[in-house]
Amino acid sequence: MAITVNAPSVFPQVLAAALASLSAFMGGAAYGWSSPVGVKLTSNQTETPLGTSISPESDEYAWISSLMIAGVLLSPLLTTHLPDRIGRKWTLLFSSIFFLVADILFIFAYEVWIMYIGRILQGCGAGFIITTLPLYLGEITTDNTRGPLGTFFSLFLTGGILFSYAVGAYTSYYVLQYACLALPIIFTGTFVFMPESPFYLIAKGRKDDAIKSLQFFRRQPADKFEEDIKVMQELHEEAAQRKTSIWAIIKNKGNLKAFLICWGLISFQQLTGLQAVLFNTQIILEKANAGVDSGLGAVITGSFQLVISIFTPLITDNFKRKTILLYSTAIATLGLLSLGTFFYLDATNVDTSSISWLPLVSLIVFMTFTTIGFTPIPFVIIGEIFSEDIKFIASAVLAVNGAIITFILTRFYPAMETIGDYFPFWLFAGLSVLACVFVCTVVFETKGLSLKEIQDKLNGR
Repeated sequence: MAITVNAPSVFPQVLAAALASLSAFMGGAAYGWSSPVGVKLTSNQTETPLGTSISPESDEYAWISSLMIAGVLLSPLLTTHLPDRIGRKWTLLFSSIFFLVADILFIFAYEVWIMYIGRILQGCGAGFIITTLPLYLGEITTDNTRGPLGTFFSLFLTGGILFSYAVGAYTSYYVLQYACLALPIIFTGTFVFMPESPFYLIAKGRKDDAIKSLQFFRRQPADKFEEDIKVMQELHEEAAQRKTSIWAIIKNKGNLKAFLICWGLISFQQLTGLQAVLFNTQIILEKANAGVDSGLGAVITGSFQLVISIFTPLITDNFKRKTILLYSTAIATLGLLSLGTFFYLDATNVDTSSISWLPLVSLIVFMTFTTIGFTPIPFVIIGEIFSEDIKFIASAVLAVNGAIITFILTRFYPAMETIGDYFPFWLFAGLSVLACVFVCTVVFETKGLSLKEIQDKLNGR
């Protein structure tokens, strides 16, 4: 929950948001992991612990690619009440255990089922981060910094993806695993020194600790926070009077409207195909024979994503949420259409040698503009649109919804390619058009509104 105060210091908020978002970097590395590892597993190399290669059309490859998302599906069973019991900070720190164990398993994965377990554990850790990091970022920031710092999630997630792309493309399987193993250690060793969310501390009756937390984040004397503490206490008391369950979403008009908006955003975030493309970037470039090494091509696309992610906070701070979503998705759709068209021409024996550059450029356009819009904005809106009593349970349900869609797309992506390599991209393009229609007709603008003003708008007040 963001609170407005007079002239607060921004640097402590940036520092805490950055260190907390190292968890997203860790999760991004797990998301990007399957792209370089998939090439290593499907080649004739024997450098992996499996000692043999597997076919990219095999069930083993499909499961390795998709089982991380199954772990994301399992995570709400573990995290439903954890952030409210042990805090946002310690829930994020706990997520690092899953990645630590997974990376150790990958080093010694002499059987494919060990990789399956590792991927599920990565997904569990990612699920913790997806549901908890937006809460922490939303509750430590002010109304003015909430939007820009809320995009740190996607910025660090993208950085983690590029990390796996780059390290995996130019080093061995084992070097990649050891590099990934270092990430949870670095995250835990730095973020552990950051304060807990002040709202969580108020909810636990720890007023003095909440004031200390606010003093750290705002660098102002304690007497500046009397109104902030009062507002947080009132919001907590209101939330405590309501029984937090899925029914709290359905029964309240404002809660239901907020949930439907976020449900649509998270659904289209996955239906536009980003995860399926991320998991298979190098394989896509190899099939396209794009005139560039597939590993280098993946690094180039990831680099574009990272660079644009650096400017995403500035974009979010200066443009309306709906405007960003609409324009970025429209341009990303063009990338999908052109990539699908290239594969269609290739499948119909049309000479594509003169446009061999098109697949890489199309991927860059798609992934870059998705990084501007549908990657960060849904998480920003989730962090600000829900009332306190349903914020976490709604986030958990949305995480499950997104994970189900992503699991289906990634698990059956190889099957879609049997129709034609062009088919998945044209399908994602069509769904992107529907996403634009949804944003135009259902989503309302939240930029510049306080959390109370957003709740008033949802409830028609």
